[in-house]
Amino acid sequence: MPSISGILPIKDGQRWIARNFPRILVNLAVDDELVVIDDGSTDASYKMVMSFAESDERIIVRQTKGIGLVDSLNLGISASKYDWLARFDIDDFYSRDRISLQRARIENSVSAIFCDYRILHNGKSNLGLIPSPLNEYATRISLLRSQRTAHPSVIINKSKLLKVGGYLQNEYPAEDLGLWTRLASVGQLVSIPHEGLYYNLRKGSISRENQDLISNKRELIIDKFMKNLDIDLIYNSLNATEDIYSSIPYGRERTLLHYWDLLHSKSRELLGHKRVREIEVKLGRSLLNPLNSSSVLSLAFYRGLRRLYK
Repeated sequence: MPSISGILPIKDGQRWIARNFPRILVNLAVDDELVVIDDGSTDASYKMVMSFAESDERIIVRQTKGIGLVDSLNLGISASKYDWLARFDIDDFYSRDRISLQRARIENSVSAIFCDYRILHNGKSNLGLIPSPLNEYATRISLLRSQRTAHPSVIINKSKLLKVGGYLQNEYPAEDLGLWTRLASVGQLVSIPHEGLYYNLRKGSISRENQDLISNKRELIIDKFMKNLDIDLIYNSLNATEDIYSSIPYGRERTLLHYWDLLHSKSRELLGHKRVREIEVKLGRSLLNPLNSSSVLSLAFYRGLRRLYK
């Protein structure tokens, strides 16, 4: 199996390092590496990371002077030596087997591999699970809502990333969505049905502080992406996607969310009235069936997340 370079940007993350840094290292195999970019931290972050690096040769540390997230990520990529990159954030939590399961999904045709993720509020309150789209077609259409492909859940094919220009400053603070839409042009975007990321939604995070700017930037990115979105191919794969979801964890939620993604206002225009009505009927019939407790949790939260990031 291919070796992986973890990419971890940090700025003033000392409160999370002692707890989360070892959990990130556990995810990586002995032949992997972790590239840490300390971007002008004013706390003890750099010193704490260097204490780990002294005893673990897999850790490579680069220190910068406030160049920002996009340039920090690109610096980490340039410093990495392997062809698959795993994104980590220091304030998030990860299952011990996230990377090993994603590694097993690697193929030459794949650009990026995501996983399911759970939302935590300030590292504690469990707000629910976001089931990922899994196959190429479901992932493409999910990008219109930009909520099921979490940045710190991904591993990326570096050669394909470089081919599409890496992270772009003009896409910040939606640099992740911009990258996904460009990676979709050179390979498949897929995910694994595994709860690999516990995303820490907290006050002061980039996503919370820049909601309006993120929303506006996403609109621009999606408008550009729509020009190359093959809605007929996605629609024609609907039955195959339903079959995949029928036998995996949270298959019911994934199916419902796939219908909902297809009914996004921008895709409705391309689908046409007849096909939109067919999907609406499928969604309605699915919602008539009793929901189990896990479904209620994840779907209720998903509606809340939509309101939060609308």
